[in-house]
Order: sequence, then structure tokens, then C-alpha cells
Amino acid sequence: MYDVVIIGAGVSGVFLAYTLASQSQNVLLIDKGKQLHKRSCPLDEGKLCSCDVCGKYYGFAGLGKSEGKFNYTNDFGGDLEQKVGPEKALRLMKEVDDVLCSFGGDEVKLYSTVNPDLVKNAEVHGLQFLSTEVRHLGTARSTAIFQRIYDVLKSRIDIWFEVDVKRIEKQENEFKIVSNKGDVQARRVVVATGRSGNDWVEEQFSALGVKKGSTRLDLGIRIEMHGRQLNRLLEHTFETKLASQHEGVISYTYCMNPKGRIIRKYQEGLVMPDGQNYREEGSGTANLNFTLFTPAYFNELPKEVSLFKRVKGVAQR
Repeated sequence: MYDVVIIGAGVSGVFLAYTLASQSQNVLLIDKGKQLHKRSCPLDEGKLCSCDVCGKYYGFAGLGKSEGKFNYTNDFGGDLEQKVGPEKALRLMKEVDDVLCSFGGDEVKLYSTVNPDLVKNAEVHGLQFLSTEVRHLGTARSTAIFQRIYDVLKSRIDIWFEVDVKRIEKQENEFKIVSNKGDVQARRVVVATGRSGNDWVEEQFSALGVKKGSTRLDLGIRIEMHGRQLNRLLEHTFETKLASQHEGVISYTYCMNPKGRIIRKYQEGLVMPDGQNYREEGSGTANLNFTLFTPAYFNELPKEVSLFKRVKGVAQR
């Protein structure tokens, strides 16, 4: 029997597995996708996609192999601060950064976006300036770091790939995980499947009677413009984030990518915009791109999923 089974080998699952392995716990980490070095997308090579499981989003490290941008702040990025308190949240982020640095993340400098002058200027225009500390690894370095983490983990815990978990059964003092690779028992189960596993999570939680908290869906657009138009904002740091409130609705800028272009991202049957940045493209361009989005909150996961599917349906027409 395992002490803990972690379902989902994305960023959160990997760091949890590493922490538990450091405590000598008996851990099984499973994922629907493949090992890191086997993850690929035929669409990136101009080929047709017939994959049952998307190599871009499933597999070891999940989206951690995308641009490798780690923001350490309570100003944005989730509700961890509300769950554990602001000081503990920042302490946990520091632990994540320490692990990254122990595997080569310190090759990239940690920088801060705190800028008192921009804070004041934003307030004059009715905006809120959001600050963070950032370690931006870039795709190649991030992939290499997660591969090193995997090389250490595989000798300390069990890791299963291409696993389809059929159901989680609650027994008297343990859980039974039923999958296409066999059944396992665990004292505790952690579900870390991310956005891609929403439908599956809803099904499992309903069967287990698990009470769910509020969920959030960010809807917005990605904008590309000439870089010089935001030079004043970005001359000190390109990770500038602003929030604007209008009639009770708060919108945010996010993921500024100077010298980059908007590129195609293939996800859940859609072609969507994503942004490349100058860390990935040495030559760069004269443009920049960023996201402008508004979050919506739901008390029930099915309502959030329903809205996403409606938006997805409109986009496909």
C-alpha cells in the first residue's frame, strides 16, 4: 500500500511528489500522458493530430515545460493566500524556488517588478499595479530542469505514465484507485489534474461526495502591438501587470512578452492564441504581446464547465 497516490504529474504534482519523497513517504505519481522526453505535438511539425492524449498538456511537468515562468506573489495567480495565509503562501513559494534552484534554476536571475513610480502613476489613471518576484526559465531550461527532477524522483518513488484512472473508491481506512494499469491502495489520494481533468474531477468528486469550493474561469483576448507603445511601462521590467475595475468587474493584463509574436496554441479541439517571448526567440521582433482577461467565479464546477463549453462552441462556429 502507498502512503500517497498523486493523480497528475503536472507542476503541482511533481513538487508535491518531490516533497513527500524527501520525507521518505511511499509515493505513486501517475499521469495520463507520457514521460517528458516523449512529449511532442505533431501540429508543431505541420502534421495532422490524431493523439488521444495531448502531448502538450499531459505528461510529466504538464505546462511547466512551456515557458517556465514562475511568479512568486500574493497579488495574483490564485487563492492560496486565502487558504493558508499570506506569510505561509510566500514561504511555500520560496520552497518551490529553492527546489528549482537546486536543479539549475539559479542560472536565471530572480528579479522583482516592484516599482513605486509605476504604482503611483497607475493609481493616477485608476489602475492597480500588481508586483511579483519572477524566475523566468524559458522553455529549454525549464524542460531540462524538470528532466533532472524526474531523474531523481524515479529512484525514490514509483511513477506510472499513460494511466487512465477509471475511478477512486473510498474504503474503510484507505482508497482504491482503479486504472487501466491495475488497481492500487493508498492511505491518501491527491488529485492534481489541472484544467484538462475538469470533467473527470467532477465525476469522481460527485461519486465520492467531496464538497467542492468555488472555481474560476479566465476569459479574454491576446493583443499584439508595436513594442514602443508600452516602453514606459516595460523599460525596467517586462513582467508588468495591471488591474482595472469598472462597474464591479475587474480585468487584468497578464503575460507580457516583449519582442515576441502571437502564435497558435492547440488545446481541447481549439486553435487559440499564445505568446512567444524573447527568451525563446533570440532574434526577437519589434512587437510585444500580452493577455487582457476578466475572471468569472462559480460556486459549482459544472456551471464553470458549462460556460467554457458554450464559449468553446461559439469559437468553433
